[in-house]
Amino acid sequence: MTAAEIESAIRFCDSYSRMPALLNLFDPFEPDLSAWFRALGEEWSCCDNTGEFKYALQEILGCASAEPEYVELMMTQEERAALAALPDVITIYRGCYQWNVEGLSWSLARDIAAKFPFLNRYHHPDSEALLVEATANKHDCVLKLDRGEQEVICWEPKIKSRHTLEVSSWRR
Repeated sequence: MTAAEIESAIRFCDSYSRMPALLNLFDPFEPDLSAWFRALGEEWSCCDNTGEFKYALQEILGCASAEPEYVELMMTQEERAALAALPDVITIYRGCYQWNVEGLSWSLARDIAAKFPFLNRYHHPDSEALLVEATANKHDCVLKLDRGEQEVICWEPKIKSRHTLEVSSWRR
C-alpha cells in the first residue's frame, strides 16, 4: 500500500475513526510496510481512542520491534535523535485511572502525565486519578514530540509505582 492510498483512505476520518481505519489497512503480509508505519506515526497524535485498540497495536508494535526500521519510521528525524540520546532504560509516567493503567501513551515528564486525568476529555471526577511510574527499554518505545507532551508510545512498560493524584497536585 502506498502513502497516497493510505492518505486517501483516512482523508475524511475524524479523531475517533482514524485509528480503526489505519488498522484496517494493516496487512502483515504486505512485503513493505514502510508507508503504513510512517502513516501510523504521523497520525498517532490525531487519534483519540488508541486505548480501544491497545491489544492490536501492542501486537503490531511488539512484532515490529523485531524490525526496528519500521518502528523508526513512526518518528521524525528529530524524534529519532531525541530517543537515541536517552539512556537505554528510561523512566516514563502515565496519568490515568485504574482501568487504563496499562495504556500505550506515556510521557517522559511527570508533570505532563499528571495533568491528563484532569483534562476535560479524560476527567472522571468520581474516580481516583493515578500517576503511574514505569521503566522501559527505549528500543520498545516510540517518541512523539509534536504536541509538547514528550509522549512515549510504549508497548512493554515495567510498572514501578502508582500514586493517587489530587487535582492540585498537577498544578505545582
